[in-house]
Amino acid sequence: MEDYNEDQYDLLRELTNIAIGQAAAELDSVWNTRVDFSIPKVKMVSFSDMRGKLLELYASFSGVSVVKQSFGGMLSGEILLIFGEEAMSTVAVVLGKEGELSVRREQTMLGETSQVIAGACLNSLIGSFEGEIHFIDLSIFCEHLPFMDLLNKLFPRGTLPKNWKYSLLINVIFQAIEGNFDCFIVIFLSEPSIEELRCQLDKLIEEEY
Repeated sequence: MEDYNEDQYDLLRELTNIAIGQAAAELDSVWNTRVDFSIPKVKMVSFSDMRGKLLELYASFSGVSVVKQSFGGMLSGEILLIFGEEAMSTVAVVLGKEGELSVRREQTMLGETSQVIAGACLNSLIGSFEGEIHFIDLSIFCEHLPFMDLLNKLFPRGTLPKNWKYSLLINVIFQAIEGNFDCFIVIFLSEPSIEELRCQLDKLIEEEY
């Protein structure tokens, strides 16, 4: 598959930055605290290279909890929200519910936080193309799992991709000022959606010129 050109990547980075900013603003509102985020990095990655790329990006993580959200509409795919070990403890403090978290309470916070981030991010991105998106299901993929175990679960050795050979990797980190809240976002797009996104980017580029 042909990679995106630099003009397409430049516009996608700009739109992604806006979308991530919207997600951070939503968290600001819900938590009543400041949430910062890194400049999003965007790259199309093959299935065979994805395991190594994620290891390169997130090797500093020890234990992680991951929420998976599937979506469809103009674009279809899955978004993974990868939370650091202390993320939900920080959320509890921000919400005034500090103390030892029950498994059920932590799962609830994982789901609610993920819905805010995924919804704001994807709706903003798709809205840039005047398209629509719908969320299919949200599930907790794992809790407090060593990062290497997560990679083995996501990409079992010797397996072939079921839904995609290439995907667009968009990664960013959120950080809450009041504590150790680390959350990375990884968006996997189906192969047809990668081409649809290319077309939508080209339309916006043509409109600018």
